[in-house]
Amino acid sequence: MFILTASRLKTAQQEIADSDAVMADLIARLPAAKLVRKQSPFHVLATSIINQQLSQKAAAAIENRIATLAPAPFNAVDITQLPKEQLRQAGLSHRKIEYLHALAQAEINGVLDEKQLNRLSDNEVVSQLTAIHGIGKWTAEMFLMFCLRRSNVLSLGDAGLLRAARMLYGKRLRGDDGEVLEKAAKKWHPWRTVGCYYLWRSLDKK
Repeated sequence: MFILTASRLKTAQQEIADSDAVMADLIARLPAAKLVRKQSPFHVLATSIINQQLSQKAAAAIENRIATLAPAPFNAVDITQLPKEQLRQAGLSHRKIEYLHALAQAEINGVLDEKQLNRLSDNEVVSQLTAIHGIGKWTAEMFLMFCLRRSNVLSLGDAGLLRAARMLYGKRLRGDDGEVLEKAAKKWHPWRTVGCYYLWRSLDKK
């Protein structure tokens, strides 16, 4: 396991491009700076909750409305102080408001302490986060990738990754979408996070 830094990202890009022609094309065309950008643990998880079961466009609209009430990056204190009715008017369901408040309490209780999380394995981080009401495995995997910047995460349950893998590798690899993604990702070790990011970026260009 590596923590992605700017220099390690360059290494990952080179190694993945050398082993996978599909990735080589994507890496040549698309930047990946977001993967090494420092982000707040609470904000990453809060936006992941907002994004659950929504299109990127719909989720972005809700995030922008909430940001007029509590400036981004979101923090636990601001979110808990907002009246629930304002969050509802911004577009959040009652359930997602519950999830955000549970997340805020976890932050206040020190569960999201980044130094402590950095001492844990990927599986241990997933276990700790999924104990929070409203945080599932997918959300925990996004946290590993985009907040803790873990290098070798593969989210087999992500619909976008499955769709991109089918489009880019479906003619080369046999199996259902999950199997195609898993087979393609074997060439990306120990940088599967970077490979996943480029699959998502490939969808932006469709």
